[in-house]
Amino acid sequence: MCFAMAAIVLDAAREKRDVRWLYPCDETMSCVRVGIRVLLACVLIARGGSAQSIDTTTVVIHGHRIQLLTSGGPGPTVVFEAGFATSQRTWSTLRPLVDPSVRMVTYDRPGLGASEICPDVRDALTIAKELRLMLRAAKIPPPYLLVGWSAGALHTRVFAGLYPNEVRGLLLIDPSPDTFYGIAEREYPEVYRRLSAADSVAPSSSAGERAEDAGWLASLGQAQKSDASWHGPLVVLSAAREDLDVLEPIWHREQRAWTARRQGTYALVAQAGHAIHRDRPDSVATVLSAFIRQTHSAR
Repeated sequence: MCFAMAAIVLDAAREKRDVRWLYPCDETMSCVRVGIRVLLACVLIARGGSAQSIDTTTVVIHGHRIQLLTSGGPGPTVVFEAGFATSQRTWSTLRPLVDPSVRMVTYDRPGLGASEICPDVRDALTIAKELRLMLRAAKIPPPYLLVGWSAGALHTRVFAGLYPNEVRGLLLIDPSPDTFYGIAEREYPEVYRRLSAADSVAPSSSAGERAEDAGWLASLGQAQKSDASWHGPLVVLSAAREDLDVLEPIWHREQRAWTARRQGTYALVAQAGHAIHRDRPDSVATVLSAFIRQTHSAR
């Protein structure tokens, strides 16, 4: 099957800014039903943005304490994975906009935020296994819809590959394409080196940041291998990446190609940087609600 991409413009937040939806289509250009259901649900949803109470829980995994925050419920459980070396506070702008019937779970990985440092290797495989232990210790049963931002998308992909029966869907927010780095370095070596140096972890960084940086390359490979073990609903939200200079087209091309291979739904969110959930929390919340309806109505 070849995948052409049919573009549909949708103002998900009913504002001037838009979300451009790109649906994987077959040779007859008939769009995949998953994409259509998400689109229709987005059009129909309105949200109130009321405040929710937040419960803080601490569990001990492998001898170190991990802090997680839960809100909402008793509806579907959505687990959020923050980006590289980022605490759960990154989701604070989005949380008030999530449907209060949804059980929202955020947490600090070991060495970040309020969680204790762990001496183990901090690659995606370790983090995914640890996440499952944390959810069980906190008595939060599956199934889960996983939301991963940036490098957090690698962790959610590995989790889905390890525990496919526990995952109902993946919503990835400007995920790091595992093929991007090699291509960018080969095609634009000077630009790649300059941006890599600017993004490098300083010696003065926290132990948690340095540990995740050390596991970065392993995480890329683990995410690639895990894809073969999980096949389910997938939505990828992509951001304009002007900070990537001439590498921006490669970033988007590799995101779209990976999404197409997975028969997922790709959307380019306008007027948003890499942290789409902070720049456009309204759009992310709307897409999330639509995705939850789609994944739960299918079962």
